[in-house]
Amino acid sequence: MIENEELYFNPGETNIPMQLNEGDMEYESDEEQEFGTGDGWRFSDRIKKGYKVILDTENPRTVKRAPAGAKEIFGVVITKPKWPKGQRATESATNGNYARRLATVQVRAAYVTTEILEATNTAISPGDSIVSGATTLGCVDKASAENTTRALSTADANSGDKVVVAYGFYGKLED
Repeated sequence: MIENEELYFNPGETNIPMQLNEGDMEYESDEEQEFGTGDGWRFSDRIKKGYKVILDTENPRTVKRAPAGAKEIFGVVITKPKWPKGQRATESATNGNYARRLATVQVRAAYVTTEILEATNTAISPGDSIVSGATTLGCVDKASAENTTRALSTADANSGDKVVVAYGFYGKLED
């Protein structure tokens, strides 16, 4: 689970702060541009307010721009992306080697909350479906088949950790 105060949310909400996977990033300082234009960043897969996004199944609490023909839309970016406090990039970097920008995503789900996994849980990855635990009342575990839940964070097997879950997910598009 991400321990970043800028990613906290109120349980039950559907407007959730998420990290943005925007690919490789090029940086130009103010000195390299026209006077007064400020620093500039170019991303290989830039995400803007209003863009539809999908879950990044490799990174917790992270979304990527939805490609054409996507079969599942996780949500829509509803705020202008921003850098985490004190982590604005000052040099070019490849994907994953700079602090990801943050934006609020309106998730296509009934609500999002944090759940506790069973002590004997299966490993969880973003996008996995969740079910009630088989042995511990009030705990959850990874589902064996897809349902209307989606994990937004990761957890190791047998961790009994907490995981962020979207319930009532309706972003799956029919063929």
